[in-house]
Amino acid sequence: MEYLSNEQVKDISFPDAPVEGFEINEGEKSAKFVSDAFVGEAPTGKWFDDSTVTISFSSVQITEEDEKTIHPYASEYALTEICEFIIEENRLIVRGFTVGPGLWTEFVFSNPTIKVCNQDGPSQNAE
Repeated sequence: MEYLSNEQVKDISFPDAPVEGFEINEGEKSAKFVSDAFVGEAPTGKWFDDSTVTISFSSVQITEEDEKTIHPYASEYALTEICEFIIEENRLIVRGFTVGPGLWTEFVFSNPTIKVCNQDGPSQNAE
């Protein structure tokens, strides 16, 4: 089992990878999902298969493409695809498509701590 460093997490993306098991526990102030991840830039970056991503946060705001804010989180708003994963100083913005309505949805996590764990280390270098 390998945890990515903070520097690696800053360079993470989830291109063309489905998201599995996305859930938010607002009581515990955490979110979790599994997806293939790419760290770095081609051609020197690395793929990590089936990475478990855990996000701790102080608050989360969820907004659908129609500007409707959703609160509290419900399972039909679980992400199936992550298109944008933007790490800023005091927030993490995750955008993608959801299970139920399939709409473009934005999750903004305040004061996030992001941990990425991979069971087997990198699977391959980018070519």
